[in-house]
Amino acid sequence: MTDPGRDLLRVRAGPLVLANPILTASGTFGYGLEFTDFVDLSRLGGICTKGLSLLPHAGKCATSRGGR
Repeated sequence: MTDPGRDLLRVRAGPLVLANPILTASGTFGYGLEFTDFVDLSRLGGICTKGLSLLPHAGKCATSRGGR
């Protein structure tokens, strides 16, 4: 059964369209799989992850020493 009010929560951010505005916070939700016993992931608008890059970018050392 579908929820008739579901489309009322749809949000748009530029070209990105989310089913609802409920997002996880970066760094607090892992990849989401750890929470499948507690949350139906299909009901979330999205999962925010930390940014990753294969290449180093300016302002960030390639090797981090924990701020020392």
